[in-house]
Amino acid sequence: MKKKRIIILMHYMELGGAEMALLGLLHALDYEKVDVDLFIYSHRGELMPFIPEQVNILPELPAYAAIECPMKQALLKGHLGVVCGRLRAKLAHREFLRHNAVPDGVQDASVFGYVGHYVSPRVPHISPEKEYDLAVSFLTPHNFCADHVRAGHKVAWEAFPSLARKLTVIENILPAEYIRRRAQEPMAENLERGELMLLSIGRFTYPKNFDNIPGMARFLVENHSIDVRWYVIGYGGDEELIRRRIAQEGMERHVIIIGKRDNPYPYINACDIYVQPSRYEGKSITVREAQTLCKPVVITRYPTAASQVNDGVNGVICDLDNEAVADAVEALFRDADRRREIIRNLQPSDFAMLSEADKLLSIIP
Repeated sequence: MKKKRIIILMHYMELGGAEMALLGLLHALDYEKVDVDLFIYSHRGELMPFIPEQVNILPELPAYAAIECPMKQALLKGHLGVVCGRLRAKLAHREFLRHNAVPDGVQDASVFGYVGHYVSPRVPHISPEKEYDLAVSFLTPHNFCADHVRAGHKVAWEAFPSLARKLTVIENILPAEYIRRRAQEPMAENLERGELMLLSIGRFTYPKNFDNIPGMARFLVENHSIDVRWYVIGYGGDEELIRRRIAQEGMERHVIIIGKRDNPYPYINACDIYVQPSRYEGKSITVREAQTLCKPVVITRYPTAASQVNDGVNGVICDLDNEAVADAVEALFRDADRRREIIRNLQPSDFAMLSEADKLLSIIP
């Protein structure tokens, strides 16, 4: 049987949920059936070394790498067309925000559609000598896949309600064995435990709600008399805000920003409870990673929460409120029998979802 030819487009391989989902997919594919080219706009990120050896990583194209770097740097490298496109996108996006109410937390994300529209005419074709059976645009903007790849079928990871009849739901795939193996590695530092050790992981952005962790911690310390150590792994634009909130709440001893870690899994292994206090999520990869390592999780009631946690069975869902999160964590901490039951319920579960890779292949006739 002739192998199917697939190309997948991704920005970079920094630590993040989308990147881990891509890594899971790449590890789940059957390379007896498919040949996979991976086009990464900028060849950077801690996850680059963990791409399976069967995957052909296409050469970096400078114009695409210029999309992912500061505009001054792109200009100095001679990518005037890309910079002009990015500037036009920024102006068009600013005009859009002037006339439309967009929540603060998604304003930055909403610019990608404009970047695709204005930059796509200024970048070259990707692997012009090849035609693929399937092209996958893993993150927005999808214009580059639509405009610069030759493929019989093209798919995008995105929500398009108007195209519901054409959509196929493919769950994120986790590289479970990779996660369990790396969880056994030592942490980069020795962490002070305190009476209760909590952990949250994610980019420091509005949707993750990490700026409210200091307030949640204060309720645990003052209302529930728990000597908590709440560690936060991640990076992003809200770091200064989170540090300011830590100082305002007087939680310097109790909320500790670890920063970026190449391997967050030993930290999940070490915590007592994993907490995802998000304002909203698609489907949190880090929650599934914690569940894969059989850790009790407490998550807020974001719209997709019930699709990840069976409340009271394999985790806890609570209201999106600082005191409610603290109360849920305290109740789970005090009830050791309940924690053990949740851990037992997690052990037989399949959070890897390896069979989802077959759905992607089924798109190809």
